[in-house]
Amino acid sequence: MADYLNPVQNPELLTQALQQAAEKTLAVFSNTQLNPEFCYAAGKWTPLMILQHLIDTERVFLYRALSFSRKDPQALPGFDENRYAETYPLLKLNLKTVINVFQITRNATVAFFNECTLEMYMYSGKANQHTRSVNELGWSLVNHNLHHVNVINKLYLV
Repeated sequence: MADYLNPVQNPELLTQALQQAAEKTLAVFSNTQLNPEFCYAAGKWTPLMILQHLIDTERVFLYRALSFSRKDPQALPGFDENRYAETYPLLKLNLKTVINVFQITRNATVAFFNECTLEMYMYSGKANQHTRSVNELGWSLVNHNLHHVNVINKLYLV
């Protein structure tokens, strides 16, 4: 599991952290210096693909958090991010639309976590053969998001 998925903090700070991460994401993807179709090396994703990846990951993790918060005992499958990315050329992706979808998705995520009680944040379940709490899933979204913002800043905005 990637290191950026591990740090977990206080659940009472999660929605604020999700909103702050969204602001950083929107700022970097709104930078006029960013070419959404640029690829810094063969086989790497474009910024547009990275933003779609953030959306897909958020949707998957939010479903997991919903399931665990409702005490669903079923183990959930993993997902192959590279397989998902193979379909991105089939989508009608443009930066303005994908930014809008990111905002809508993040707003839904924040609304979900605002509904959770502190008790619910501690509920856990199994996904991709790992046991994770609702709180861990939320912080994974924050940290995953910030990881990719850092990647964009280091490798795409040089």
